[in-house]
Amino acid sequence: MNFWNNYWYGPVLTLRPNLFFRAFLTLLAFDVWLLRSHLSAAYGLTGFNVAHFSLLDQIQPQPTPQLQGAVQFLTGLMALTLALLGIRRAALGVLSVLYTYGWAMSLLDSFQHHYLMSTILVIMIFFPTDQTRIVEQAGSHKRVTDWPCANCWSYVLLCVTVAIVYIYSAIAKCDAEWISGSTIWEIDKGSGFLTSLASILAHVGISNAMFWPFISVGAIVIEMAIAAAYLVAIVQDRSKSRIVRVVCWTAWALAISLHTGFVLMQLKIGWFSLYMVLLACVVFLPSAVLVRGSYVLLLPFRVFNRLVEWMHGKMLSCHPAVGSTVFLLLAVAILIGLSLGDTIPGISVAGFIAAAILVTVVLELVRRGHSMQALRTTVALLIATAFLWSMISFSSVDFQYHQYAASEWMQVGRTALAQSEIALAERYSNHVGPAELARFKLIAAKVHRSTGQLDEALVNLRFVLSINPNDVEALNSLGAVLSKQGRIDEAMDHFNEVLRVKPDDVNALYNCGSTLVQVNRFGEATTFFQQVLALQPTHADAHNMLGVILARQGRLNEAAKCFEKALEIAPDYIPAYDNMRRTKRLLQQQNE
Repeated sequence: MNFWNNYWYGPVLTLRPNLFFRAFLTLLAFDVWLLRSHLSAAYGLTGFNVAHFSLLDQIQPQPTPQLQGAVQFLTGLMALTLALLGIRRAALGVLSVLYTYGWAMSLLDSFQHHYLMSTILVIMIFFPTDQTRIVEQAGSHKRVTDWPCANCWSYVLLCVTVAIVYIYSAIAKCDAEWISGSTIWEIDKGSGFLTSLASILAHVGISNAMFWPFISVGAIVIEMAIAAAYLVAIVQDRSKSRIVRVVCWTAWALAISLHTGFVLMQLKIGWFSLYMVLLACVVFLPSAVLVRGSYVLLLPFRVFNRLVEWMHGKMLSCHPAVGSTVFLLLAVAILIGLSLGDTIPGISVAGFIAAAILVTVVLELVRRGHSMQALRTTVALLIATAFLWSMISFSSVDFQYHQYAASEWMQVGRTALAQSEIALAERYSNHVGPAELARFKLIAAKVHRSTGQLDEALVNLRFVLSINPNDVEALNSLGAVLSKQGRIDEAMDHFNEVLRVKPDDVNALYNCGSTLVQVNRFGEATTFFQQVLALQPTHADAHNMLGVILARQGRLNEAAKCFEKALEIAPDYIPAYDNMRRTKRLLQQQNE
């Protein structure tokens, strides 16, 4: 029992939970603003939704871009405000619920790490509350011996929770497909980082058959080692053991390497790796390193404290009620002003809700005589609002929202709405880099193609190819547009360029066949469709086009079989259904 109590309730450097709390919430604020707010465009698109929990489906309204956007912007404002103020248990509880509802309202948000993030927010509710004093100590205490250690069971629980997550992740990878290396090889296709490394190592005698299983098994071993280290690192502030220090330094290096690898592989996991790197630094780095680093890392929070103290001394000590009212009105005015620039649905709702909450909290604090706390709260929310305004003004979030909305509307066949979103995205494209702008032009070209604006589509596609001449999707699309315009030779040139870059590209092969059918070059077209079916036997379009060729050649029975195959693959495929009906009618006429 003594070991158990010492493990959970032994002393921990108070700087660790404080530093993690402030850094985590700051990161969270920019995460939801920059990476998640634009995804609200997909919510309520078709009037159908499935939440992560069935209870939510029964009690919540239909998710909309306004609702999801408001939740994300409010989450960011609360997170950054609390990062400045320190632990406020009730407010942190509200933030935990708000963040959790943000991802739980719909399965459109499928990032698994949100479960861990919500758990961490709940755990932090029980962190030590005397955070202002710790921030000030970072400016004066330069030695480890100057820093207090205290019982912090919630910090221990955080470490144990993260260890369990690593263990679970490692066990989930223990299947034959992962261990053989095929899974990680598929994952790496997007970036090619590990593939490039494998080709380099092949020159020194390490074959692919050795490399991929080694990387796969190595990931499992590293995750298990990091998990064990999280359980050991809990005691490093109360132990002088050299082994504990070595374990922590090794685990820190492994965690940094692992998550840097995830970033280089371009895994679609948002900022999860940044959160895990933050955890590794706070938990594994020696107290001496953290103490020295805290002088710089906590400097913004010390500046905030000094600013509030100066304002309180100069403006509020003589006339606290008047001063509080002035700052309250200023904060409300800025929040409402932010709301008026509603470039993304939900900002206005978030602004008015934040203003209402601020008025309620500040008036209650003033009523109780806590003018200093009222001022701290007002200034903290003002700073958070300023960062949100800057983020919207100087980043590409509003552009990303309208681009994503256009793409989503296109997928459900609402081309008119997609076109209006394209126009809005064009308006906000000032802060967009060439690569991101090229992706947008590709989406815009799809919209223009679907609405028959072929010349506009050509302009957009040629812009994409000016950025990346080997963009397979753009080459295919440009060839398809030229084919529609009857410019057959030019279209074939672009399809052949795709096949030069990627010989087994099914879309290019199919497009070649379809284009040749337009000029009655049936023999060549048949060859291309047969290549498509060799690569993808369930390609309904290719079966249908083979049937069209056979029907034009008078081979109606063979054509009917092709149409039947297409309908077997896709029963709702209308072109194949119409072709089958016409073919059967011709067969009946022949028999008569």
